[in-house]
Amino acid sequence: MKHPIALFLILIMTATSCERKEHGCAKLDDGVYTGTFNRSSPIGDYITANISITLEDGTFSGTSDVDHYPAICNGTFAINEEKIEFEDVCVWTADFDWTLILDGTFDITTEGDEVILSRSYEGDVYDQYRISKHH
Repeated sequence: MKHPIALFLILIMTATSCERKEHGCAKLDDGVYTGTFNRSSPIGDYITANISITLEDGTFSGTSDVDHYPAICNGTFAINEEKIEFEDVCVWTADFDWTLILDGTFDITTEGDEVILSRSYEGDVYDQYRISKHH
């Protein structure tokens, strides 16, 4: 008898876990997403770039209206709970900051229809992609 009660409690916790968060649950369906990219830091003044990212069957590709800011090419991605990991497969030149390449692990949050991908470097540099699915 103890097992059905434990299972019920686990199901209730899982079903309501997103409701307890400050923002919505992470969800990225396949499709074309458009939005903005911005890097912030206490010592830098960065511009905002307009971006487009296409997600399809575990692969991604994308563009930015600013050269190498961010550097979005193509590769694969995987989502694990509230994180997304991009693996870029492109060959890049050495004439820009490679931390701007869409590669590595990002936190995923949502605000309404907007998906926010974010990560920080060395504690004070912060990258944020704010994207919405293009219908």
